[in-house]
Amino acid sequence: MNNNNNNNNNISNNQKILIQIKALLKSIASQAKNGNQLTLTLPQIPSKSSSRVLRFPSPTSSSSSSAPPPFVVYVYILYQMIQLIESNSITTKRDLYYRNVPLFGSQKTVDRAVDAIAKSLNVQRIDLGVVAAPKSCVYIPNGSSITLFSATGAFRDLVGDSLIPVDLVPVYIRLNGNFSSVLVVEKEAVYRQLCSTSSLSLQQTLIVTGKGFPDLSCRVFLATISVSHPTLPIYALVDSDPHGIAIYLAYKSGNLSSQAPPVPRLEYLGVSLSEYSNKALRKAETHWIDLNHRDVTLAISLITSRNWSSSSCLEFNPVLRELQMGLFLFKKAEMNNATVVSNDEKIGNSIVDYVEFKLRPNQLS
Repeated sequence: MNNNNNNNNNISNNQKILIQIKALLKSIASQAKNGNQLTLTLPQIPSKSSSRVLRFPSPTSSSSSSAPPPFVVYVYILYQMIQLIESNSITTKRDLYYRNVPLFGSQKTVDRAVDAIAKSLNVQRIDLGVVAAPKSCVYIPNGSSITLFSATGAFRDLVGDSLIPVDLVPVYIRLNGNFSSVLVVEKEAVYRQLCSTSSLSLQQTLIVTGKGFPDLSCRVFLATISVSHPTLPIYALVDSDPHGIAIYLAYKSGNLSSQAPPVPRLEYLGVSLSEYSNKALRKAETHWIDLNHRDVTLAISLITSRNWSSSSCLEFNPVLRELQMGLFLFKKAEMNNATVVSNDEKIGNSIVDYVEFKLRPNQLS
């Protein structure tokens, strides 16, 4: 993929990055010329952290080890990044892996190295010419569109069911239509169901999915929507289990180490275990699933790793109650089985009915 939209500021930024990378490689060349051990020193952000030093040959490596030498991996990727930046091109981490499968051994090796280099240079992956493969989707109802604008002046129009672009980092998103809310959905299958409905309320809703745990492009997209339209409600629909709640918290709180911005206004729409226990639901407990060991470990970690009593976490209390309820009952529930109950009467049979009901103004107030 070639990105032809750039300006003098972007070129200047590229030159700064090239100077940093070439300085690292020049240092290695000098070491080799002088017969010294080869070392690659990656400064850490924040600067108070100790730098990461990779050596070749590594003093801890074993001749029988099948793991790729980190020094060689990083140097190879740095050379690839120079070529990408100089040609103003963009590639995916997956494509980078396939350029030298015998060296990397696994995709995770590439992912970790690219992220570590970006963090060390205090830039985003896209500044190095590397992005993740497109994964996340956004559905724009018929007759509407949205326009993503980058800091360089580049823009992209999206309509219908679209992949969220990974080669354009938006700083502003314009909504070309009448939107009442944004809904972030954990599961792609549920996303597809919601996109195919003719419901009037959902036809005014921008629907987003990260297909499980969101990638960086999805989190940046959602954060940019939030900042661009500060009065537009944003809701999250996830499973009632520790993993679903972890996904919700990932969107809401962000992640400094991965440069993922937070979405503080994101509200928890559901689903909740309590919505499966109403007496109007015949044999409702059949929709509950036992927690496994991994679920319990994650739930305890989510509860103990946050100061839920602090003022900044008061809005998370519904989520805390959901975690506590799941541990108490030793149960979880998936959104696919959600139904609508009002005044002990079952009035809906599907996740689409559930979302329509939950998005009604009287239910959100």
